[in-house]
Amino acid sequence: MRMPHHTLWRPALAAGSVVAAVLTIPLLSRLEYMRAVVWLVHEDGPLETLGALSCLAGAVLFFAAFFQPKPSTDSDGLGHSNDRVARPGGNRSIWCLLLAAMLVIMFGEEINWGERLLGFHVPEQWLDANIQHEFNLHNNRFVHAQLDENRLKFVWLLLSAAYLGALPLLAIAVPTVDRYLARLRLPLASGHLAVAVLVATSLYFALTNRKVVAGDYPGAHDVGETNECLIEIAYLVLAVQVWRALRVPMTHRFALVLGLCVAVPGVPLLLGLARSAIDPEPMLRAVTALRAGDARQRAGDPDSAIARYQESLAIVPNQIAVFLRMAGLYLRQNRIDDAQREYEVVLALDNNNAEAHARLGAIFLQAGLLPEAANHLTAAIEQAPRFAAAHYYLGLVRLEQKDPVAAAACFREALRLQPNFPRAQESLDRLEAQAS
Repeated sequence: MRMPHHTLWRPALAAGSVVAAVLTIPLLSRLEYMRAVVWLVHEDGPLETLGALSCLAGAVLFFAAFFQPKPSTDSDGLGHSNDRVARPGGNRSIWCLLLAAMLVIMFGEEINWGERLLGFHVPEQWLDANIQHEFNLHNNRFVHAQLDENRLKFVWLLLSAAYLGALPLLAIAVPTVDRYLARLRLPLASGHLAVAVLVATSLYFALTNRKVVAGDYPGAHDVGETNECLIEIAYLVLAVQVWRALRVPMTHRFALVLGLCVAVPGVPLLLGLARSAIDPEPMLRAVTALRAGDARQRAGDPDSAIARYQESLAIVPNQIAVFLRMAGLYLRQNRIDDAQREYEVVLALDNNNAEAHARLGAIFLQAGLLPEAANHLTAAIEQAPRFAAAHYYLGLVRLEQKDPVAAAACFREALRLQPNFPRAQESLDRLEAQAS
């Protein structure tokens, strides 16, 4: 029989309240350009800070739980029923130690390991290998080659949803699973928390897909940041549940240590938040203008959108995302020279940008400059091997260069990466018909 959950209703209720409150932010799809919303979800903003501090507090609690003695009750303190008695040597669940280590890493990743907070020097090549020019792993180009494809974050999200959400519910439904996990001494979330995590994650996928299809990439970013924060809070709630289940009184000394561990990095982070709320830093104002441009673009007013983008660049120059948006608008207006200029600016700022290489390759192909087109498309594929459109355009270049075998290989690769790619399919069918 599992540990009763009624004693844990307060953490579960807190988690549910956070889910309900924070999920309203990305739902304000028509207000995503408002400064208040931008401030909530911006880099080092309230959501990211809350998530980072949740990771740090959770790590301290899991680490402390590892050294606490097992209780002499019918619970093992990890969410499973147990008839074993307390052991003076401590709880010693290796999972608590592993979870503490994981949360420390998550905390470090969220604050870029103190790069901006402490102002330490990072080698430029390390920053160039990061899609956001930061010092962390989760935005490294190896796992985050494109803005809408972060493989590491996707895997982390699925594993967290499985561990915090699906596994506890499975243990509740199947006693055999619960007994097996009890032998492993794996900490499990309460049923309340598991449901909250699964609901939040399901909303994340549904809302993200909807916003991406609508071209609302900032809105999709907001949903991602919100869900990331919720998962981090869920790990903290799990740590609280494990600690409470141990039924060990929290001494003043331990409370002081916990408070200091969170306050030392937390106070400067919160002071930075307060300063950015009172006097928004230029990047916040630039992002506000950027999102206003996105809203005008979706409303079908490209000229007004370009004006807002230029306003954003006037506040903070050299924003690659803004140049890419302007270039895309110029392409849709058939202003090819303007689009080429913007893409060249992007490559001057970041020569590893796959999208700029691919778009320039398509522009040079249209102009009949085949060697230049091939060079840019090859560079795009080197940076983002799963970029189906780049393979397709490279296939068109090979066709123009009278190399049908290489062209067919490019079209097949494009279709492998994106099966629903009509133009690639038509080009391949035409080549195969000519060959037969």
